[in-house]
Amino acid sequence: MAISESFSPRKHFLAFLLVTIAAACSSHANPSIKASRDLLNFVCSRSSNPPLCLQVLSSDPRSRNATLKDLGFISLDAAESQAKTTQTLIGSLLQKATDPKLKAQLKSCQGFYDDSIKQLDQGRNALNAGNPRGSGGYVSAANADADSCDEGFAGSSTPEPSELQDADQKFEVISGITLIVTAFLLLPPPSH
Repeated sequence: MAISESFSPRKHFLAFLLVTIAAACSSHANPSIKASRDLLNFVCSRSSNPPLCLQVLSSDPRSRNATLKDLGFISLDAAESQAKTTQTLIGSLLQKATDPKLKAQLKSCQGFYDDSIKQLDQGRNALNAGNPRGSGGYVSAANADADSCDEGFAGSSTPEPSELQDADQKFEVISGITLIVTAFLLLPPPSH
């Protein structure tokens, strides 16, 4: 299989995002800088959905005086919340489903989101231990789990429910915020 065939659009986006962010050098890379509207705008301008990113980060009262590392925790919490919301949606869709193929795929998605939540928890532990690279790895794994849910529908004759597609996309954007923050935390502090 060619390399390009093994990457989904989401994986291409994540790879592009990490390379772009790692190449950027900015004073915002300093984890002790307090969050300001400028820092939120800076982080969210790298998101695939800047308005949603700003909404997610600024809706948390902790973001007012947060450091870059704090924004990592805020975005991890938001990603976990979205994963749990998606998991609840999957449970609701399962209760209503009558098609055995749809039920089977939804059960697979439920398992993927169970794993995704565990990965996000590990990401939080890694960030708490001062390991942004490890945190980003766990968040990428959580994102891959959500991607597996989507790919399961793409490979079947059963269409993915639109509300699940929307929830998956929202999870991708929110978990992507954490990837942005952890990538910036990997940059060396600026020299003055």
